[in-house]
Parts: sequence; C-alpha cells; structure tokens
Amino acid sequence: MNLDKYTISRSEEGEITPEETLIDSVSSHSTIETPISRGVFGYFYIFIVIIFAFFFLKSFQLQIVDGDQFASLARRNSSSSYPLSALRGIIYDSEGQPLVQNIPRFELVAVHSDLPKAPEELETE
Repeated sequence: MNLDKYTISRSEEGEITPEETLIDSVSSHSTIETPISRGVFGYFYIFIVIIFAFFFLKSFQLQIVDGDQFASLARRNSSSSYPLSALRGIIYDSEGQPLVQNIPRFELVAVHSDLPKAPEELETE
C-alpha cells in the first residue's frame, strides 16, 4: 500500500489548505476543530427543561386554575343563529284581490345540549 499519495503538501508554512480543515483536534491547527464541551450541552439541557416546565405550568394555570373562568366564557360565547324568512307583505292581483297573505307562524327550537340533564335541574332554573 502506497501512503505517499495521501500526504498533504503545503505551499507555505502559514497557509492552510482545504484538506487541512478536516483534521482532528491533536494536529498543529487544533483551533480549527474543537469539540463542544459537556458544559454547553448541560446548559442546553437546562434550557430545554426550563422551556418544558414553563409550558407545563402555563397549561396547568390555563386548565386547572383558570379553567372555570374559561368554561363560563365558552358557555356564554356559544350561540346559534337560525334563518328567519322575511315578511313579504300582501300580494294583490290586478283587481285588488289579495293573492297571498302573511300568516304568523311560530317555531319552538330546542338545542339538545342546552336542555337540562336531570329533573332536579328543571326546578332550579
């Protein structure tokens, strides 16, 4: 095996060729590649734990501590809209006889989720 073709030749002592940038940390140019210390990873892990703790505490606050307030806001915010037909008025023919009249019609609409679940709830409302 001929290892001479794998040697790095330098044109000048101070220049670094692109092949030398891939050298390991024990070479003469060890400042080019230095391993990341364990302390950096420790700080990173602490930062991630703090972020997860913040999200956990915030979700605890929103769901457990302030949950009743948000539930009541959601109940008040729920609404339903139903289309209503407009009153058109009486339509007359050419002789003045009414062809169509407005007859009031009332509809009772009950939303199943808004109805009380137990008979005791009927008495309290």
